[in-house]
Amino acid sequence: MPFGLSNAPSNFMRLMTHVLQPFIGKFLAIYFDDILVYSKSRAAQVNHLRQLFCALREAERFANLKKCIFLQPQVFFLGLIVSAQGISTNLNKIKATKSGLNPKLLLRRGMVLPPSIGASLGTSAPFWHLL
Repeated sequence: MPFGLSNAPSNFMRLMTHVLQPFIGKFLAIYFDDILVYSKSRAAQVNHLRQLFCALREAERFANLKKCIFLQPQVFFLGLIVSAQGISTNLNKIKATKSGLNPKLLLRRGMVLPPSIGASLGTSAPFWHLL
């Protein structure tokens, strides 16, 4: 991106969506500057990468090979784990949620929530009685 370009991420995203439109949803996903190519086999992966690189070359866009990772059995993308088994949740991303206190359970037992939890619930505090 040239220096001083305002809205660079959205402009780049729009450009990549335009250039790679034929592949999105078939074997490719884009999120800002991340391009994820997914395939069922290694041969299909190589073919999909070839199509991707040809499309980028035609648009005079090039990848930084230092930032590229190829032929991985699983990748972390947008907080999810994408693998041959499908898409699953990254457990590290939900660890705090799973180990935290459940305000609904505490309220059902008639317990008063500590101020720190009440503050974290923010604007929902007046609606606790609805839980």
